Amino acid sequence: MWLWKWQSCAFRINDFEILDDQNQILGEGEFGELTITTLGVKGMPLLRFKTGDICSFYTEPCQCGRNSYRISQIIGRNQQLIKYRGTTLYPPTIFNVLNGIVEIEDYFITLFSNEYGLDDLNIYISIKQNRTSFIQNINKRIQSALRVLPNILFVDNNKIIDLQTKASNRKIIKFIDERI
Repeated sequence: MWLWKWQSCAFRINDFEILDDQNQILGEGEFGELTITTLGVKGMPLLRFKTGDICSFYTEPCQCGRNSYRISQIIGRNQQLIKYRGTTLYPPTIFNVLNGIVEIEDYFITLFSNEYGLDDLNIYISIKQNRTSFIQNINKRIQSALRVLPNILFVDNNKIIDLQTKASNRKIIKFIDERI
């Protein structure tokens, strides 16, 4: 926080705010879009610069002794928001869930609009051992972590590699957004 003197008044200005979709300021622990105000910059101050990052803030003192506001981990970008069956998801959340399941060898995710214009997800998964108990366990773990169960297709690892490298990129792609 900055203390800024103008004439004889003192204004206390926050460096950032967390805003909801209607540009209302959210409280501590509530997730919204990180918005920065840089009035201390003399060249060109920015008023409410929206970053597109979704996070929350904390006010409790840090372990190092500082007592300034801190932001949480960025859980996603505003443009990456997936509204799927009444739940909002971000791709990093899905990646964390899939990376945490030991039985999964590799995966690939496609996001597309269905015939009704709603978001739909396909998760292609290759597993190390093709047993029914593993498949049921993976379905339960994904559903409990994401609060919904997307379309999960268990395929061979060669199919996953083909999907990840079919684009003309040099890097392996694990997520494709095909929405309109």
